[in-house]
Amino acid sequence: MQLNIGQMMADYLHQAQSSFEELQNLKRQVAEMHKEIEMLKATGGDQGWMVVSKAADLVGLNVEALKQRFRRGTYPEGKVWSLENNRYGVNLRALRRHMASGTH
Repeated sequence: MQLNIGQMMADYLHQAQSSFEELQNLKRQVAEMHKEIEMLKATGGDQGWMVVSKAADLVGLNVEALKQRFRRGTYPEGKVWSLENNRYGVNLRALRRHMASGTH
């Protein structure tokens, strides 16, 4: 009988630990969603064009990496990016769409 109680306690402990890990994962996901919501508020919901430095920051790339992708033709000029007076402009909504499609 004592063996059964010990096994039951071990099972409960394992379940509690699993639940705790699941809760920690959910907390991380909520924190990531909160960051995304704040980013959407800051960018007006991915509307319109912005400077390359802000777009790079919002998608988690450094500016030079994003510019290299533009120069290599990874993203279509005129839709995702434009170059005027030696300055890049980025349409964040179009950039996110292309990144999500796996064409980066």
